[in-house]
Amino acid sequence: MKKINAKDSFILQAGEVISASADIVLKLSIDCGRVWVTQEGDEYDYWLQAGETLVLQPLRHIVIEADGEFSRVDLLPCPMNERTPTSGNPRGQLAAA
Repeated sequence: MKKINAKDSFILQAGEVISASADIVLKLSIDCGRVWVTQEGDEYDYWLQAGETLVLQPLRHIVIEADGEFSRVDLLPCPMNERTPTSGNPRGQLAAA
């Protein structure tokens, strides 16, 4: 499993997967494309698209998969006042693309 850090960025091809964990709270930001994200201990999976974010909790297994096209994801430090669960859509609530 890969360790991810603040200021990491990944470009994923359609269907490509990252399996990772972080030591600190991070904000996953989708720069372009659409991804599916699941993290250990969260009852929901998330579909995120460009402009949406998800707070990643520390020391949990995280899986990110690009959906249908290449996607760029950025990992950012997460300020205390932004540590809400997500701006994305839990699985099954994806808006029509």
